[in-house]
Amino acid sequence: MTRRISLFIILFLHSCSVVNISDYPSIAKTILFGVDEVLIDEKFYSQMKYSFAVVKIGKYKKSILILASISGEEYLWVGSNAEKVITVNGKIQKSYGLDHDIKFISGSEFSLNSNLNAYSSLVQLENPQALVNIKYNLYYESEELNVFNPSLEINTSVNGRYKKFIETYDAQKIDWKGENNYWINEDGRVIKTIQSYHPLEPDVEITFYYK
Repeated sequence: MTRRISLFIILFLHSCSVVNISDYPSIAKTILFGVDEVLIDEKFYSQMKYSFAVVKIGKYKKSILILASISGEEYLWVGSNAEKVITVNGKIQKSYGLDHDIKFISGSEFSLNSNLNAYSSLVQLENPQALVNIKYNLYYESEELNVFNPSLEINTSVNGRYKKFIETYDAQKIDWKGENNYWINEDGRVIKTIQSYHPLEPDVEITFYYK
């Protein structure tokens, strides 16, 4: 791996375990690191004190990160190199310290549990700087059994029956369009997502492990 970026996103309920800032130095060495691949098995999962996510950005950027704090609908995630990502209802809304940062100026009311099918957002892109309007359409696709990690038992953490939602996006000004995928459980938690957060970065694949 030539370089490392840490980010992740999730719709956590308030029961999720959030890391205490005083614990951060002691756990950083064991869970915040760039990896080629890491096996999340029963032992690894049971030993983790906090909710975490396995994040893959393209082929070469892979990390394990933790949830740092919750403020209302905003969830703050921090990386080993001081990167910060804020999500609202499972969607990246702001980022700091990444190669290409973003900030939602308006239209951040994204929710997989709402009846909002079509909407738009005004988004500030960085490096290079641009202000773009993105149009979205969200629809339910299916519900089926998914095994996202065969090293864990069925109905454990990331393996189970989930609903899948597809969100299409189109920023005509910069010719950036595609689709984002979300799998959620019956409690409304995002179990896995594959989404694009910046036109100059590959898709982000994130698998969430709740504690």
